[in-house]
Amino acid sequence: MIKKIFIVFACTLSLYGHAFYFYDHADTYSFEGKPTLILWPSDDIYANDQVILKLIVNAGSLQESDDQLGYAHFVEHMAFNGTESYPTSTLQKKLESLGLVIGNHSNAHTYYDYTEFTIELKTDDRQQLESAIEILSQWYQSIEFNADEVDQEKKVITAEFMYRDSGKNSIYQKLNDTYYQNSEQIKRYPIGTLESVRQATPAGLKKFYQTWYNPLNTSVIVTGDFNDDFVKAKFNQYFKANKSATFIAPTRSDTTDQTTTKIVLSEFDRFSTESVLTYAFVADIKPVKTKTDVIELQKVQAAFDILVQRIEADARNDALISSIDWEWHQPNANQQMIRLNLYLSNNDFEQATRIVKSHLHNLSEGGIQKSELSHWQANRISEEAQYGDDVHSIANALELQVVTDWPAISQIEYIDILKGYLMRLTVQNINEEITQLMESHQKLYIISNNDDGRRPTDDELNTWLADAPQAASEKSFAAADYTELNLDVKTTAEAKIESQIKHLNSIYEWQFANGFRVLFKQDNSDIAYSLISSNGLNAVDPSDVPAARIMLDVAGESGLRNLTKTQLNSWLVNNGLSFEFSSYYSFFVVNGLSKSKDFSTWLNVLHLFLTDERLDESAFHKVRVSSLNQLDKIHTSPYIEWLRLVDSTLYNNEIETRTLTQQEVEAIRFEDIERVYQQHLMGNQNYTLAIVGDLHPRTVEHFAKKYIATIPSQSRKKSKPRETYGPATEGDYIGYGSGAITSDVTLRFKLPKAEFAGQPKEWSPLLEYWLESELFRTIREDQGLVYSIAASIPTTDKFEPFIYLIINTQVDPENIGQVKESIRMLLSRLASTPPKNSDKNAWMKSIHKLSVHNRRDFQLVSKRIAAANTLELPLDDVLKPLPEHTTVSPEDLTHYLTLFLSDKALKTSFTFNP
Repeated sequence: MIKKIFIVFACTLSLYGHAFYFYDHADTYSFEGKPTLILWPSDDIYANDQVILKLIVNAGSLQESDDQLGYAHFVEHMAFNGTESYPTSTLQKKLESLGLVIGNHSNAHTYYDYTEFTIELKTDDRQQLESAIEILSQWYQSIEFNADEVDQEKKVITAEFMYRDSGKNSIYQKLNDTYYQNSEQIKRYPIGTLESVRQATPAGLKKFYQTWYNPLNTSVIVTGDFNDDFVKAKFNQYFKANKSATFIAPTRSDTTDQTTTKIVLSEFDRFSTESVLTYAFVADIKPVKTKTDVIELQKVQAAFDILVQRIEADARNDALISSIDWEWHQPNANQQMIRLNLYLSNNDFEQATRIVKSHLHNLSEGGIQKSELSHWQANRISEEAQYGDDVHSIANALELQVVTDWPAISQIEYIDILKGYLMRLTVQNINEEITQLMESHQKLYIISNNDDGRRPTDDELNTWLADAPQAASEKSFAAADYTELNLDVKTTAEAKIESQIKHLNSIYEWQFANGFRVLFKQDNSDIAYSLISSNGLNAVDPSDVPAARIMLDVAGESGLRNLTKTQLNSWLVNNGLSFEFSSYYSFFVVNGLSKSKDFSTWLNVLHLFLTDERLDESAFHKVRVSSLNQLDKIHTSPYIEWLRLVDSTLYNNEIETRTLTQQEVEAIRFEDIERVYQQHLMGNQNYTLAIVGDLHPRTVEHFAKKYIATIPSQSRKKSKPRETYGPATEGDYIGYGSGAITSDVTLRFKLPKAEFAGQPKEWSPLLEYWLESELFRTIREDQGLVYSIAASIPTTDKFEPFIYLIINTQVDPENIGQVKESIRMLLSRLASTPPKNSDKNAWMKSIHKLSVHNRRDFQLVSKRIAAANTLELPLDDVLKPLPEHTTVSPEDLTHYLTLFLSDKALKTSFTFNP
């Protein structure tokens, strides 16, 4: 895995995290007149009964002629409007039976030089797999271009133009223009032009389709749990041979010149709450063709990882930078661009520019230190060990291999090669790479979040760069010595088990005398942890809520015991541990991961977090200043009136959920943070800790007694938990300042939970499925009024006495009234027209399969077990998947909808306009 890397070439594919692996275990098959078939069954990956299928066509916007702009994207849209075997709505129903959500065409994308279609099955059922292969074959060879459907889809793509052409998007469009300057990409954005789309004809679209969707230009990828022979047989059954096809080499744009512009961009983004300074390096690079070429990029990663650590250390004690990261891009095969991004807490571009320039100068003149490299080398292997080959990474990697010829290897082999390479990597290797980078073309990008005159001109930037310190103190740049966390546990509490239960679903439960409850489910996986408290912000005294809302940020900045934040992060990575703290209205939660061998260490660290966290006052001041800067930007933003409207209506101005005021944050004192942290996080807090993974119950019990049962009991008085109610009155609430061209419209229907007492738990996902399909088919496809539309019934916890039906859509402002009326008319019609029983049964099968899939995800399982009490789920039933067959009838679905439309329901709409 190469950190923060994504390949661009002539496409916009962005892959963060995993590297680009060439899977030597993939089997490639060539059949005369048919697409290339690439298979990797899940012998050595974690597939969880999943199958991912991809159709990759090496044709995107760069393959369009001047009179075809947007055609590749248009053809992708038409694939969902009907094929030879599945005309119009029958294709949508077939996709829905496979569990695909197609409201936003989320399973297909068009890029600069290719188009991909993806079907992800949450089951290894052969009938489903056969259907998915058949649908891919239909998209490849049998898309219909009915004149009425083409005209209807023009409305949808026009809505997409409006949705994408927002104020924020226009700024990033300018950034994109600079990245692709002097290239064909500038003239060939995948969505095309509005004029070209409106002039598109069925014949023209069909010609583009028949030209590029040919066997010599297309690949089919299948990864996951399947039988090779079955897939090959079905592939040959459904994909017709086209032996007369001729190969047309896809256009690859290698003419991008990234070196013509100096300080390129200074833009005002009034819709952002954060300003960004990007320092870019553009250098020539030989095309990456071998595994060695991929591994050699580690030199770049080492240089910029160390640079980021230095800048973070230098800026730790002020509120200048809220975060910093770097990205590696390849705009074409022969150039690389490395972007260092500083996200500013304020708009002090001058200080940020000087700091970056100073560190770059020192890095160029003095290079890195041996201790820095040694620390980085140790962390790299630990970092890589957290990743494995799964069905998603394999499918994406094979896609990239097909599209770009980027060489790659499996994660296991990658780590093997990386270990040997890192042992040979020297300070001199890194410093030579740094020298080359510093000699490359450099330029700055500025995105300011306000227009108050502080945005710098090119002359100012040049002055800051020229006047930046030419050296800095050794202390600023010295690598922080790697320090071990002091893990000593100091407690006199007695480890006592009050009760122990093995539940019907093999969940082990220990209740300790200190009030802590530990739940364990054995699984053949790494270890996932989820710690959840019995209450959250709703149990904090209202006067202390502002402190409670920033206390986790303060704790994160403070480090732990003898380690600073930076040292602690390095130590956690080096030991393969992760901790993620979050606060919510109803609970505080800690989620984490580790390997089985590090189980006791993870519990040890959790013990320290809950008993010996040292909050740092300087960290508090940094977080408070940063919060005030953010609030200042929010309160001067164009959408502040909208936020106030949402706060007063949706959140009833409850301090736990609304936007805080600057006065409230200014009033917070360090003593408040310490008091709230001790009262609401430290100690046992009636916590439930769920553990899922490859451990023996006796091991869990042993270390839980050592580190969990010995956490001191918490007996401090708390406020009584409060319920949340949402909007109190009906109404249509309208706000402005979104910065988009479209309007976001949300319809909300609120009912007491008691109305659904005793109903099977599958009632809500079934109602969601039905409404989602009907809204998409009628409002989007048939009427062409919106670009996207979705329906949801969110899960609510025990502190929420209501249940909600929510419909979201993006609308042309001129059509708001028509869209609202169309939705209400449709819902009214559906309330008296039950769906077909066969459709209901198909939806239930998809819901069941997704439920089974989710119950096999060890991280989701840990969270579900931990939250069982909060979500009012019996522990014996918490892991039961939803049934494949249901007693809920089509008439029941109309009854549920009727309840949401009745006078018992409180109905509101929220419209966020440009």
